[in-house]
Amino acid sequence: MNAKKIMGAVLVALLAVTAFAGAGAAADTIFVYEKLTGIADGVYTDKDGKNSVMVVNGYIAGDNVVEGLYVFGANPADEKYVMYPDARISAIYNGASFLGGTIPANANVQTGTFEVTPYSTAINATSTYYKPVFTNPNGVQTFEFDGTAGVWQVQGYFLKETDGLMVADTPAKYTFGKTVYTFTVVDTTPAITISADSVVKGNTFFVTVTGLPGTDVELTANDIGLKAVAGQIGVTQQNVPSNAVLDIKTYPLTFKIPASGSKSIALIGYDDDKFTITAEFTDANSKVTEKTAKVTIEKGEITAAAGADFYYLGTEVKLTGTNTESNEVFFYIKGNNVDLQALGDKAGVKADKTWEKKFSGDLFKNFDAGTYTIYAVTEDIAVYDTADPTKIVGYEKLSDYTYASVSVALKQPFLTAQLSATTVAQESDLIITGTAEAANKGLLLYIFGNNFFATDKITVEDDGTYEYKLTIDGDIMATGQYFAVIQHPMYNEQFNIAPIEVNGADVVGQKLSYDIVINTTAQVAAPYANSAILFNTLERQSSNAAEALCQALDTQNIDDVYVKATFIVAQPTATMNPVDDVVKGEKLVVSGTSNMVPGTVVTVEMLSTAFAAIPKESVNSASFITLTTKVQEDGTWEVEFDTTGLNVDEYTLGATVDDIKTPTVVVKVLESAPTTPVDPVDPVDPVTPVDPVTPTEPETPGFGALAALAGLGAVAVLLLRRE
Repeated sequence: MNAKKIMGAVLVALLAVTAFAGAGAAADTIFVYEKLTGIADGVYTDKDGKNSVMVVNGYIAGDNVVEGLYVFGANPADEKYVMYPDARISAIYNGASFLGGTIPANANVQTGTFEVTPYSTAINATSTYYKPVFTNPNGVQTFEFDGTAGVWQVQGYFLKETDGLMVADTPAKYTFGKTVYTFTVVDTTPAITISADSVVKGNTFFVTVTGLPGTDVELTANDIGLKAVAGQIGVTQQNVPSNAVLDIKTYPLTFKIPASGSKSIALIGYDDDKFTITAEFTDANSKVTEKTAKVTIEKGEITAAAGADFYYLGTEVKLTGTNTESNEVFFYIKGNNVDLQALGDKAGVKADKTWEKKFSGDLFKNFDAGTYTIYAVTEDIAVYDTADPTKIVGYEKLSDYTYASVSVALKQPFLTAQLSATTVAQESDLIITGTAEAANKGLLLYIFGNNFFATDKITVEDDGTYEYKLTIDGDIMATGQYFAVIQHPMYNEQFNIAPIEVNGADVVGQKLSYDIVINTTAQVAAPYANSAILFNTLERQSSNAAEALCQALDTQNIDDVYVKATFIVAQPTATMNPVDDVVKGEKLVVSGTSNMVPGTVVTVEMLSTAFAAIPKESVNSASFITLTTKVQEDGTWEVEFDTTGLNVDEYTLGATVDDIKTPTVVVKVLESAPTTPVDPVDPVDPVTPVDPVTPTEPETPGFGALAALAGLGAVAVLLLRRE
């Protein structure tokens, strides 16, 4: 039985003792199937009146009795606790109970050591009616304890009527106490066992030493590579220097065998090899006995995989894997012209032997784009300076350790941008979207126009996409051409060129005064130490300023990248295309264009000339219809009216885009299309008769003439018959 089951049995026993001891203090206890005296036959209920028991022939019987307090008699104070047969068992060795624990095989423990106390107070204190019953390690029930090594069980046993306690028809299962106690008898013959023949390097295993309680034991190994788990109770290691590995060859373990006759020591193999572990027993007479056991420490396995095929410089790199050898993973990186070096902090291994590590993009900001190899190692292979333990002076040979490698491609970030329209109307929105990889600090937006300059930050989402809405306020942005520049700080996350507002400067229109400064982080103020002013926005015309900024960003000394675009701000317009008359039942298509931002709502109204103050019974169809649509990406819009239920009439059509109305047009819904006369079919030309075949001249004149005459005669006959 494992320790968890043993502890469970002990807990059940303790709970039973507590519960029934409390019950017994308030009332007497009687057992189901116990021979009762002084209690009349009849039905008795518990104090709550929910359950009942029946006494027949002087005892309570049944499998469904609810244990608890019952009132026996007219006096509510006459209570008794009813329960199925059970008993407390005590067993003491060396002054302490060993139930739920262990005793050595040579302990002075006999059957009489186990004392049984039934819970029923009606039973006199004699063992005539009850005694302990054991289940030995082989599963055999017996009334005798013989000390055989192994796991034992013990419980109370109640004798039947012939012996004076339980009635004769008591079911066998109720002659056994329901609480079962467990204990283990340990062989005290000097011995040493190991929890496994082979153990993966870095994992804990146990060496169990058995012997006579009180015996001194020294535990050692034939070679270095095995260390003890620190802080084990009752275990000492003499003269271990500070920060030394607790190797059991260099520093043997010493301890005494406890009263249970056995002790388990936790060890860890930190070097893969075969080891012989020796336990040296010294008894009270100074007799020394040696026992040995062998264990093989094997290399574990570690795996590593990258979370993506590549990463952009400056972005987070994620690795995952498994490690069966140690509880930690250490990381190193190597690449073209990059020698092996430590990379970030170590990662812990989870209980399921998996691990995960996320490396900040800052770790790679000084690396060039390229492919690098990251090594995940089960141990720290760095060699530290003895004078400064925080300083790495070299690395151990990687092949001497368990590791996994993974290739990681680091790419240069890139930037894209798209405008929702190249021409955008005033009082509408221009949407700028795109992708900006590794732009954790966002992007810079510059807008240059005629007597206009504006700048803003653009936030980039976690997936590298961004969207910026520029509202075209007609009071601020006049019609004309504008230039947009979007700047990416790249993997150093610094805007090496940035606009710094000059407060208090004179302005022209909406052309705010900004110094465009090179080699700055955009958080500094004038006079921009260690920086230089490229130009002030008041001193450059719109296109010149945009071009000067782009040329500066193109410099190889600047790692920032950019995209540029131009757009036209125009007055908002809306048009509706000509509309033809339509036959009732056909689709009436109304379309038009607008320079308003795509998605702007278009409302088209169709009003009948019959929609006037006339008797309502004269109008039998919809006279006023409204349909809506939206401006498409190409600036067009379109709706379709169903004319099936409309009157034959004239209708006025008009469209409103946002708040701009188009000129109206009039269209007719006709009863039917006008009939087009069918051209007469041309007469069929008469067929020209086929020319008769010219007869062939006969070769013999006499025979030929006769044949010709006969033939003519036959034709004449045929023609006559047809007539």
